[in-house]
Amino acid sequence: MNKAPDIFLKNASYLDIETEELRRGDILIRHGKIIKIAPGLESGQNTLTVNCSGSFVIPSLFDMHVHLNSSEMLDLFIANGVTGVRNMWGYPLHLEWKKQIEAAALTGPYVFSTGPLTDGVM
Repeated sequence: MNKAPDIFLKNASYLDIETEELRRGDILIRHGKIIKIAPGLESGQNTLTVNCSGSFVIPSLFDMHVHLNSSEMLDLFIANGVTGVRNMWGYPLHLEWKKQIEAAALTGPYVFSTGPLTDGVM
């Protein structure tokens, strides 16, 4: 089994949500979870190191109102830090995309979707 490397974000600027202060430090991520944040951390073996000097780090964004029109949109969300979306007008195709994303067969955010739009005179 191929073990994914730890991710080490060096010299990252981030907002400390407890003190509401802007801080700089190193961030160690293991299995998709932040393990430690502190200045002067050391990276270990099997670690992907990213120099974040001059950059701000946030965990992710969630877009609460999207209309998924094409699968090409999914890459754009990830590229812009959006790791979850709430789709406002769902079709069975959106559920298929969700399954493919969860199986790592398609790149995209977590998809939470409604059913088809109900609008107008019934």
